Amino acid sequence: MIAKQGQKWVILSAFLVLLSILFEIFIPFFLFVFIFLVIFFRNLQPKKIADKNAILSPIGGRVSEICICEFEGQKALKIAIKKSFFSSGVLRAFCDTEILKFKKLHGLFLCNFIKSSEFLNSRAIYYFKDNAIAMRVIYGVFSRRISLNAPKSVKVLDELGFLGSGVVILYLPLNSKIFLSVGERVRNSALLGYF
Repeated sequence: MIAKQGQKWVILSAFLVLLSILFEIFIPFFLFVFIFLVIFFRNLQPKKIADKNAILSPIGGRVSEICICEFEGQKALKIAIKKSFFSSGVLRAFCDTEILKFKKLHGLFLCNFIKSSEFLNSRAIYYFKDNAIAMRVIYGVFSRRISLNAPKSVKVLDELGFLGSGVVILYLPLNSKIFLSVGERVRNSALLGYF
């Protein structure tokens, strides 16, 4: 399946492939663009995990940081996942919860390897009820619009939007059990640990 944020681009590129075949010009180029867009906007259907205490990865990528930090006056376990370019960009809910507040902040679209991008780039933050504390989404150079939604409550693996590139940071309670280490690659909806 294709993420809804990329459907118009995939359809347009498919149309250009048909035109290039019809007029016999630039066929390899338009075919390459079509294949690239299908891979970039693919929406893999994840397997559901029955355990309600499970914490799943909201996006695919590489774990860039795991630490204890201060988040708005309380100590929290911070897990940062940098989205890799060719992993699925569909952002999903990592547990069953209610969304108390959702904020968008518009900014730049710097490369996520620049330290100040966490504070200067366009970003959004979800505040949750119960176990989950918050999730911050920092957009990168290939994410030109904040295309996220924030329903009142979410079930695990519900779609929240699309991230072309960027970083997703989870703020979890200190007693969460995490089975990852920094540098590990995770797939979208892979098991990270338990509350």
